Amino acid sequence: MTNGDVYEMKVPSGPQTGIKLKIDPPLEIAGGLSEELILDFDLSKSFVMKGNYATPAGILGFNFKPVIRVANSATAGRIAGHVTDTASVVLENAEVWIAQDTVVATAFTDEAGFYSIIGIPAGDYYLSAYTAGFDTLTTDITVTAGNLKVADLKLTPEGE
Repeated sequence: MTNGDVYEMKVPSGPQTGIKLKIDPPLEIAGGLSEELILDFDLSKSFVMKGNYATPAGILGFNFKPVIRVANSATAGRIAGHVTDTASVVLENAEVWIAQDTVVATAFTDEAGFYSIIGIPAGDYYLSAYTAGFDTLTTDITVTAGNLKVADLKLTPEGE
C-alpha cells in the first residue's frame, strides 16, 4: 500500500481453503487424447477491501478471494500489443481490458508499454485502454481460436 500503510489480510477458511474451478462449456475428452487449460489468476480482483477508505475508520483490512478464469486453449486465442501516446511514447501501467457485455479480462502494460491477454474465447469483443491523463480508447476486435491478434493502441491526451 502507499505511504507504508500495513493492513491485515484474512484468507477465508484459512489453510483449508481449496480452489474450485467451473469450466464452461464443459470439456469432452475422447479416449487417448488430452486437453490443455489456461488458468488466468486475476490479482486485481482477488483482494476485497474491508471498510471504507472515505470514512474516518478507513480501510480495515482485506479478504483474499482468488479470482481465476479458466479457458480451453483449443477454443481460445490471445491479444497482445503496445500502448503508446499519439507521439509513440510508451505508456507504462496503462490498463487494457477486453469486454462483450461485461469485462472478460484485464491486463496492465509493462515498462515497454507491452500487454498480453491470454485465454480469450473466440469471438467479437471491445478492446479498451486507459491511463491517467489520456482519453479512454475503445475499438472492435475479433479473437480467433488458437491465434494471436496483435493490437497496438494509441491513446490521445485529454483535451486534444
